Amino acid sequence: MKDYFKAVQRFRIRMHKANQMHCKKLLLSSLFLLIGSQVLHAKSCPENDTLDPTSKIHSNLWGSTLNNNRFQPGENAGIRAADVPRLKLKWAYYLPPRFPGTSELRSQPAVTEDTLYLGTQDGTVYALDTESGCTRWTYKNDIQVRSGIILSDIDSNGPRMLFFGDDDGFVTALNATSGKRLWKTEMDPHPNALITAAPTLYKDQLYVSVSSLEVITAMNPLYNCCTFRGSVARVDARTGKIAWQTYTTPKSEETGKNKLGVQMWGPSGAPVWNTPSIDIKRNALYVGTGENYSTPASKKMDLISTLVPTPYYLIWPMAVMSAISTPPTPTTNSASSILSRHDALPGRKAPA
Repeated sequence: MKDYFKAVQRFRIRMHKANQMHCKKLLLSSLFLLIGSQVLHAKSCPENDTLDPTSKIHSNLWGSTLNNNRFQPGENAGIRAADVPRLKLKWAYYLPPRFPGTSELRSQPAVTEDTLYLGTQDGTVYALDTESGCTRWTYKNDIQVRSGIILSDIDSNGPRMLFFGDDDGFVTALNATSGKRLWKTEMDPHPNALITAAPTLYKDQLYVSVSSLEVITAMNPLYNCCTFRGSVARVDARTGKIAWQTYTTPKSEETGKNKLGVQMWGPSGAPVWNTPSIDIKRNALYVGTGENYSTPASKKMDLISTLVPTPYYLIWPMAVMSAISTPPTPTTNSASSILSRHDALPGRKAPA
């Protein structure tokens, strides 16, 4: 045990020194970058600078398209490749640090003609004027927002909506015009669950990937490792109600005790960190899964997997180590052999 904690302490010291050097480099580069530009603090927009709820949307999905190819057409970008070397910084927005010396932005913004929406490390979601950088509104979430911001006009009679996931495993919907919360849904009650990937919006449905940090707590030999299961869920974008949720591993069971007599559980893990891609033609949804946290190993870890958005079952998993150019052929047999009983929702029959 002493050797374990000494190793952890040495690791922390190395990381602290590396972070100090990284912060110094970032500080110097930021000073050079901001010279001659406008640096903004949280300054509200003037009353006559109002948000247009129908302004043209330039970027509203993490991957730009449903298949996540991240292609941005020229009419949305407003610039050509030849213009890039001539671009200059117009304004910069100061984000207060969450901890001394740290301030990071891991949330990809959504952009309209007049507003930029982004999530931050301290949980604040901002709507900023694209022309001046002034603050249109803010929403204070309980915890860090790491996922990208998703934006859409779902209903012509309703408000433009904004969606994001957070480090507590919740998905939240806001009124994009006012910043008012419309709904908030917990995707997984596990204490280590979180959402890092931006949801994918197709029509009026959100497809949400759920991951966790239990892989870190698993390093503690006194921890009952591990019970988290990765998953993908479909959520009604209007109400936040979960329509279905497919897990990547069976429910964890007791597997024995470690050398310290602590009860171990498995299988577990196979988190889903990436934004789902949707193939409309094949009615398929693609995600990748991470590692198992504990034994026994499950069939759906470290895979590229395909699900049918309706009715929520796995078509085929493809091991990352195998040739991606030759995926297994989806068949009814392969689907039913992979499907576990926990994949089916109450009242719905799993495919035979």
